[in-house]
Amino acid sequence: MIISMLDFKEKNIAIVGLGIEGLSSLKFLSKESANLSVRDEREERDIDQEILKEANKLTDDFTFGQNYLEDLQKYNFIVRSPSVRPDIPAFTEAKRGGVEITSNMKIFFDLCPAKIIGVTGTKGKGTTTSLIGEMLKASGKKVFVGGNIGHAPLDFIEEVKNEDWVVLEMSSFQLMDMEKSPHVAVVLMVTSEHLDWHKDNQEYINAKTNIVSHQKPEDYAVINVDYLGSSGFSDKTRAKKV
Repeated sequence: MIISMLDFKEKNIAIVGLGIEGLSSLKFLSKESANLSVRDEREERDIDQEILKEANKLTDDFTFGQNYLEDLQKYNFIVRSPSVRPDIPAFTEAKRGGVEITSNMKIFFDLCPAKIIGVTGTKGKGTTTSLIGEMLKASGKKVFVGGNIGHAPLDFIEEVKNEDWVVLEMSSFQLMDMEKSPHVAVVLMVTSEHLDWHKDNQEYINAKTNIVSHQKPEDYAVINVDYLGSSGFSDKTRAKKV
């Protein structure tokens, strides 16, 4: 589903997870006159107080603690944060009722007018993302750098123009439910990580393959084939492979 700016106007939206991305989504959607609710499994006292202070300026509808996933069926959209799995039972039930599950990253991909370079891997993705950004700047391009590197993409969506470039560090948490892939996908070494969140290592690798699996023939996939975990990405893309 392609989301436009108008789709959010006066819609009921739950933002699940109040961290950097959750606050970014809240700020972005507040400009659309949406009815916004924030849900988080942590107690209010455990939330970053600066983030909570900013969130309080935008909504007064908060649910913290063990009941944070109640009554999700009443919303039009649920915007999940990366720390929240996209396949939890409460989301599955809400989807059956017609609720759209999305994320900061998914909304950005739907709206971004510029070409996106996405970087993933087990180690080195933050450094590589920053390096690519600096290389583009040095070549005279206007570039926006963000993603898992700490700058949520929706923070700068309104500034991005067609001729600009966007470079995003993309974690397995962000990639797990992506339905679009970047124009240039960079796959570094993929081994094993985050097994306290993923069910097993295969799910971790499968989540990351979304960086290439929705690419088109005119896109590019730059893949480190020296690692078994990342070499298989070559079979998952229709893009030009490097």
